[in-house]
Amino acid sequence: MQIDAPLNLSPRKAKFVSAWLLHGTAAEAAAVAGISERTAATYSKDPEVRQALLAAQSEALRQASQAACQASRQALDILVDLASAPEVSPAVRVTAAKAILDTAARLHEQAALAERLATLEELVQALDDRRR
Repeated sequence: MQIDAPLNLSPRKAKFVSAWLLHGTAAEAAAVAGISERTAATYSKDPEVRQALLAAQSEALRQASQAACQASRQALDILVDLASAPEVSPAVRVTAAKAILDTAARLHEQAALAERLATLEELVQALDDRRR
């Protein structure tokens, strides 16, 4: 997974942000980026660096989420195969079936909550528009 730091940062700051994203701490990022811990502490307080790190973390999470979604179809296919395979032990079939049902219930609940939240956001926006 490749995450690039925003172009508006200096090359040193961009290298620090990339290293911080990969290594998790400012101290480790400083070592990798070839800067002192004192400079890293200064960079860590810089709003542009903080914003760049947040943007890079968000992009990394988006990519990880996308990969997990792509893999979930394969995982579901495996569970369905296990749940319906007569040669598999009943205990494994029941466990696979439970996993499918549990996942389906959670996904349904999340979709319903997302829909309700969207409706509430529309209502709040409509109220705000009326007040203006």
